[in-house]
Amino acid sequence: MHESESKKFSDVAQEVMCEAHTPETIKALAKHAAELVALRRSSAGSPDVVSIGTRVSECLYLIKDAVVATAGDTLESRKEAAAKCFTFIAKAADMPRSVARQYMRIAERFKDTDLDLSAMTVRDLLSRP
Repeated sequence: MHESESKKFSDVAQEVMCEAHTPETIKALAKHAAELVALRRSSAGSPDVVSIGTRVSECLYLIKDAVVATAGDTLESRKEAAAKCFTFIAKAADMPRSVARQYMRIAERFKDTDLDLSAMTVRDLLSRP
């Protein structure tokens, strides 16, 4: 990852998080964004799709924890955290909310499976029960 790209991810994280952040949160979000971008630039085979979804989910958890810590654990703060997460993903990794959600659904289904995902397409993963 280039230094300018790393700075971009950190800047986007600070912009999106506003006052609900710590330096550790910003650093972790920038790291996840870098990994997302690298995975999306790779061959993006099915195992990579699960990894991408896992990174998106981890960003959501980081942001949710930060927002809940500053605003309290309410439905509104959780909705705000989700909005911040998808804004961050869109700006940092150029990934629309709908695509990010698909990656998250795939990761939730297949991250702990013993299936060989290398032969499966994203469509297969989305349609598989």
